[in-house]
Amino acid sequence: LEIGYNGTVRYLRHEEIIYIIVSNHNLTFFLENNDQCHIRKSLNSLEQELPDTFCRIHSNCLVNVSKIKEIRKDERIVSFHEGSERNIVEKRINGLIKAYIGQRESNHIKYSDSYAKYGAVTS
Repeated sequence: LEIGYNGTVRYLRHEEIIYIIVSNHNLTFFLENNDQCHIRKSLNSLEQELPDTFCRIHSNCLVNVSKIKEIRKDERIVSFHEGSERNIVEKRINGLIKAYIGQRESNHIKYSDSYAKYGAVTS
């Protein structure tokens, strides 16, 4: 993914991105190593460019499903392996869980139905 901002160009691998938030068409990419980068673009147009490992959890946030540590359904919170958390809008929870389980299955990580009983899905 090519990111151009303030006269500089940076190339990001999708695997580096943990999540992306937008405010007034300004996207902030939260990356591994506690790094960030910014571009001016709509989240909708960026979403079309990203692979299906990215899932919208709120009108202003896309997450990289492969970076998720846990989804706490009852609390509507997703936490990431590097320690951050984001709120999930209620109507997006089931889609996120489906994408998360699909990602885990494609990586041969078994999902246990017992997690669903407690309202959490973890890796």
